[in-house]
Amino acid sequence: MPKCMPIRKKRRNVCIGDMEDEITLENRAIQAPEFGGVDFDEKFTAIAEYSWALIETVRGKTFFDGTGVEEDVTHWVYINYDVTVTAETWVKLSDGRRFDILRVEDLDERSDFMLLHCVDRGNMEASKS
Repeated sequence: MPKCMPIRKKRRNVCIGDMEDEITLENRAIQAPEFGGVDFDEKFTAIAEYSWALIETVRGKTFFDGTGVEEDVTHWVYINYDVTVTAETWVKLSDGRRFDILRVEDLDERSDFMLLHCVDRGNMEASKS
């Protein structure tokens, strides 16, 4: 008969004192190009301003989306749990850079903190000039 071994549930914690990066959570709307044009425009609207986060750079992590396209994860962003944050949400840093959220993870299914797997899309305004 197999021996019963206890399995402990993980408890990953984020220290509030380490959440020192100021971010804004945004939704993106794609606007159709003007008549005769081919370039679409993006409009970002803030849904949560001045949220505090812990941002880590990541190397060597890859994410495959639903269509099998490979995306390299560049940053992990830890935030307080927010049910409105989805993979459609964007993260904007105080320096203007935007991160596209690839995957949202509720740490240990405890509804305390979230881990956002993101890719750095840069500063959209700088790329238009």
